[in-house]
Amino acid sequence: VNDKAGKELKKGGEFLGVTTNNVAEYSCVIKALEWVGDNYKNNFIEITFILDSELVVKHLTGIYKIKSPHLKPLAMVVKSLENLIDGNVKYQFVTRDKNSYADSLVNKILDDNV
Repeated sequence: VNDKAGKELKKGGEFLGVTTNNVAEYSCVIKALEWVGDNYKNNFIEITFILDSELVVKHLTGIYKIKSPHLKPLAMVVKSLENLIDGNVKYQFVTRDKNSYADSLVNKILDDNV
């Protein structure tokens, strides 16, 4: 989580076991929204999630309907957490090669759990 100036406020990750990129992206958004809710309660905040899952971005922006039964509950959690935050939440898709910092964090977690 970075502020507007790019200063890192929080970084983290956890091993999720064998799962899909989409589940991992949803899980990351959920953890970040929980952290923001705990640390910025009653403060207006603008959040932009930069994700390399185009599907998740299109789900969360309402462009695509969520058809996968295993992703629907995750999207519901995200939307519930969004409603608890005083501010705006946006989602932006970037290709994995343009999200190298997040990719390096994921690779470290995977390497540590092999």
